[in-house]
Amino acid sequence: MNVNQLHGEARAFHALLYSQALDKCYIDVNSDSLISIATRYYRKSSEPLRALQALYYHGRVCENAKEFHQAMALYTEAEQYAGEVEDSYIKGLLYAHLGALYSRDYDYATALRNLKIAYEYYKEANIPRLQYNALRNIGHAYKAMNDFSNAEASLKEAAAWTYANNRKSLYVSCLQHLFELYDAFNDSNSFFQLYNSEGYKAYAADMNGEYLLARQYASNGEQEKALFHLEKAWEQTRTIEDTISLYHQGYKIYKSKGDYMQALANHEIMLSLQDSLLRIATRHPLIETQRDFFQEQSELTEVKLQKSRQAIFSIVVMAILVIAIIIIVSRTRARKKREELDGYVNLTEDLQRSLYSKEETINRMGEQLQQHDEQARTMSTRLADLMRGRYELLNELTNTYYETSGSKADREAIYQKVKKAIDRMAGNRKEMQELESIVNEYCDNAMAHIHAELPELPYDDTVLLCYIYAGFSAKAIHLFTKNSISNIYSRKSRQREHIRQSDAPHRQQLLNMMP
Repeated sequence: MNVNQLHGEARAFHALLYSQALDKCYIDVNSDSLISIATRYYRKSSEPLRALQALYYHGRVCENAKEFHQAMALYTEAEQYAGEVEDSYIKGLLYAHLGALYSRDYDYATALRNLKIAYEYYKEANIPRLQYNALRNIGHAYKAMNDFSNAEASLKEAAAWTYANNRKSLYVSCLQHLFELYDAFNDSNSFFQLYNSEGYKAYAADMNGEYLLARQYASNGEQEKALFHLEKAWEQTRTIEDTISLYHQGYKIYKSKGDYMQALANHEIMLSLQDSLLRIATRHPLIETQRDFFQEQSELTEVKLQKSRQAIFSIVVMAILVIAIIIIVSRTRARKKREELDGYVNLTEDLQRSLYSKEETINRMGEQLQQHDEQARTMSTRLADLMRGRYELLNELTNTYYETSGSKADREAIYQKVKKAIDRMAGNRKEMQELESIVNEYCDNAMAHIHAELPELPYDDTVLLCYIYAGFSAKAIHLFTKNSISNIYSRKSRQREHIRQSDAPHRQQLLNMMP
């Protein structure tokens, strides 16, 4: 079945098993299109074993593609699941490859630590082949760290097991490392002892150790034997690096023999090959760098596009929010303004009734005062004129409101007209003084007593008391003073209590006149 026809867990498991089978069959895949299916799925699952396996085989694919740093990142991520997994085999594979990558980066101390962990896991899993392969690599790490004794012990132990169990290729590799170790530390005795061993004689034809033999004979002054083994080494040359090493060794041997022409020829060929190798080495990173650059440019472009989309989305969302807020605020303001307008109209009606009642009362009082002196009749006329002026203004505004068609524009116009009229009346000091004068004449000098006996009262409090003594309702006072009705009642109560506790001579009279 095609993997694209599968879904979910089945698709991920199929991708993992198929990648695992390819790796075990030494089929080096360098595209992660398949294994990434498993990696994406098992990263989010609650199966640590599958997650570790997916990340490990994903790392193997990256190694095949020469993407070593990506492989290292995947192996390190897989290591996080090792504590939750009991499978020693897969954990041994993981730490063995971590050790190999650290060795490639010349971090031999970290490589050695990981290789030792891999060795123990292979030992737990009872897989001697991999166990001694890890031991061979441990010896190589010790050799790179110039730890002769530990390197020799590890390599000899691995060589002994591989020879006894007929693991030919692994045994030859152990011998190669031992020869290199003895050569690096100039241990000629151990070198030739190993060369004359039965193990070396059995596998000599398969081993690329002739070059090292040539080096040993040359260092001992046996130039003819050195040249003989150098010629045999040419038969086993595999890479350009091997060729350069042989030409260099030939240069030293011919120079020590006094054959300077042949030494010079070897040296020139060696330099030419080194230049070729250098060009190859520098060109490959350049190609990789160019590829990485274009890949990063592509990723950067994608990131920029994604950020642009996010920015556009954020701007659209913000615009929608701003529009929504504007609509809500506008509607709230319109509703409040409509309620305030209705309140003004209702209050003007209430004030109209209140003033009309006051006018009737004043008229009746005026009739009674006609029996008294001319001064009283003048006082009632002034109060009536003042009250009538207010009544007529408010009455006119009320009639104007009810004569409109009730449209939004008309209501806005009457609202502004009522508001300006009330503000003008409330802020008219001359009219306030005239009202105080009428209250004084009509209410036994109440405001004169307030100013004389309670001078500590603020101006706003004296205005409030003037309106109260004039008999205006709380709604009307609310319009004149811009205070809330609850605040007016609260201030009225405080003023009453303040007068009660004061030493004003007309205290009781002032209290009795407050409704």
